[in-house]
This record gives sequence, C-alpha cells and structure tokens, in this order.
Amino acid sequence: MIFSFIYSDRVTKYLIYKSKIMNYIIDIKDDFNKPFVNAIVYNEYIIPGLNGIYVDELSSYYNMKKNNSLLSKYIFYNEQKPDISLEDHKDLIISQTLHLDKISLLVKDNKKILEYSAKNNIEITHLVSKDTFSKEDVFEQINIDNDIMYVDNMLSIYKLNKNICILGFTSYDKCLLFNKYIVKASDDKNIYGGKIMLLNDNMTLNEFIILLKKINYYDLEIASLSKLISEKR
Repeated sequence: MIFSFIYSDRVTKYLIYKSKIMNYIIDIKDDFNKPFVNAIVYNEYIIPGLNGIYVDELSSYYNMKKNNSLLSKYIFYNEQKPDISLEDHKDLIISQTLHLDKISLLVKDNKKILEYSAKNNIEITHLVSKDTFSKEDVFEQINIDNDIMYVDNMLSIYKLNKNICILGFTSYDKCLLFNKYIVKASDDKNIYGGKIMLLNDNMTLNEFIILLKKINYYDLEIASLSKLISEKR
C-alpha cells in the first residue's frame, strides 16, 4: 500500500508537470521570484532587509486549476527570511529602510494634520499616549507613553501596533526591555525613499500640503511605520 501510494503520487506530479498550466507557471516564475536582501548593520544601526519571494509551483497550479484561469493573480508565493534579518537584531536602531518607494510620516499632537489626513485617507502614523489613544483612530497608533504596559494593553485589545518604540519619547533601555523594534525618526526636511520622518507639532496645514506635493513629486507612497520597517516585500 505504501509503495502504491508513492507510485500514485509520482504519477500525479508527472502529469501535473506536463500540463499546460504548470508549463505556464514555470515559464513566468522567474519574473516573480525575488531573492532575499540582507539587512545592513552599521555601528548601532540597522537597515532592515527584504524577504525573498518564490513561486510555489504546486499551490499555484491548484489555484489556477480551481479558478480555471492562467492569470498571474492566482500565483502563490513562499517567503524566505534574509540570512541577516531585523528579527535577529532587535537591539539595533532603525533610522531608514530599503523600501525606497515609500516614506513614513509620524505625527504626534498636530490636530490639523491629523484631521486633514483622516479626511483625505493619508496613511500617516499617530504617536499616542494614554491621553490621546483612541480605539476609533483611523491611523496606525504607536505607543510613546511612559506607562508602556497600560497603552500596550489597550493597543493589544484593539489589535493595533504595539511592537514599535520611538527614541526621543522612550528610552533605548526601555525599548529593549519590552522587546520592541527601536526606531529613530528624523525631523529634518529632506525627502527620500525609506525615510522615517517626524513632523513638528507646529507645522501648519499649508506646510503639510506642500510636503505632500513634494512627496508626490518624488513618486513616493506614504506608508505606516510598521509597513516601512517590515522585511516583507
């Protein structure tokens, strides 16, 4: 029975790999496969790497067969963690990333910018304390309160981000103690892909709109901080 099962499985795979669908998958897979990129470590800093992605041939075959379609949207991928990864170096500080088509904007108490961003679906990141945390906030919220446990518990209840620590609001030692990703944001006005940008609470709405135009000029996407530092592609 065991040998019969093995033989049957081999025959099935042989037929699958002779099929039109699998030939198509094999022909296009190199257009989708991307090798991992190792994180870059320098002194006390780290630039997070990027996961490799590889077409899962059999899962893609079954998905295309089920949907009776050769569309690439039905392709399945497997991810591969970099050899040098942020996950293994959480004691290092992130100040920029390899997502060069994205930028993160961190906002603390600037209500005009928060209101404008909510109204216009701009994916900023809101730095919150126990006085400003809200379960109805439309943004990703990052805890900067000295009472880390209290706000973390609230973020956990409402399934919001509680895994990132911002230096300048929380000490390095406390970030390390709570096993968070340690981020150092920049408050200068330079714009480039992969930047983590902290906006001044005194920035006017007009200055913010001008900033958005500059970001658009450089063809950058505004992404939440967790997306920017992620090693996922």
